Amino acid sequence: MKVFESSNGFTIKIGENANENERLYQSSSQNDLWFHLQNVSSAHGILVISNKSKVKLSTIKQDILETAMLIKHFSKQKNNHISKVIYCYNKNIKKTPNGQTGQVSLGKKPSVLSVRKNDQLMEEILKTRK
Repeated sequence: MKVFESSNGFTIKIGENANENERLYQSSSQNDLWFHLQNVSSAHGILVISNKSKVKLSTIKQDILETAMLIKHFSKQKNNHISKVIYCYNKNIKKTPNGQTGQVSLGKKPSVLSVRKNDQLMEEILKTRK
């Protein structure tokens, strides 16, 4: 599992395979944010916000963007100019019944973020790997 720190000090976790993806969403708090590429196989990501009191999504837009950029970076869409990343609270993620390891379904419609390729910002984010 890859672990990074967002610019505001939140932990970002990125699964490296199906087993890690499954452990990620199962072990994360219900109020953490879960990330994935839209309609494409990809790593799962978690932005750990549950250990901070009463975080409003409007105050962590940069952290959400950084997590989404990591999801794009560690995917087959790494070099695409724009990719769509979905995210929602972990409490809206459920293991797909009879699904493969790491396969989930969403309980609610996720938010969608269009993520542009930005090598300079990505380089800064990658430096925070723990």
